Formats: sequence, structure tokens, C-alpha cells
Amino acid sequence: MKPFVFQWQPDGSSLKEYTIAGQGAHHVISIAESMYRSLLPDVVVAQACAHGAPNDAKGEADVVAWLKAASLMAQKAPVAYGVLNKMGNGLPSPHS
Repeated sequence: MKPFVFQWQPDGSSLKEYTIAGQGAHHVISIAESMYRSLLPDVVVAQACAHGAPNDAKGEADVVAWLKAASLMAQKAPVAYGVLNKMGNGLPSPHS
């Protein structure tokens, strides 16, 4: 996925990367691709945590936002898929 986002331009610069859910687009798009390919939910959550640990409320909220955005792109229900808790507002338990 990164080659899609980080394309080289004729002048040697790279394509401007946009943000999705407050993170570089490559991160959320990569999570969406993993969901689309039906990787195990634990693997998808671990991938989402690569750009921020859910070790406090802000960190978990960031990861949840990336998972929600990726779910929309992959057309997967995040709770049913198993990447969010039953309320849809946090990560599944247990996690650490």
C-alpha cells in the first residue's frame, strides 16, 4: 500500500500524503486492506497500534478512529469483525 501513497514525482519529490482520521493515509489504507483481505481481528488491531499505543485514553481513541475509518473503506462492520468492543467505542478486551 505504501507505494500507492508514496509515489515519486518527476521532480524527485514524493506525492503529498493526505491524512485520514488524523494519521497519514498510508496507515489507515493499509489497515483497510488487511480488513478487506479478512486478516484475523487481533492482527488488524496490532497493525493499527503500529502508529500509536493504546496505553491511555487518547492513544486508544486514536487507534479506534483509525479502525473505524479503515472499516468504512473496507466495508466491514468493526464490532462484528471483532476490532472494536461491543459498544463500538474502544478496543476489544483484553488488550495491553
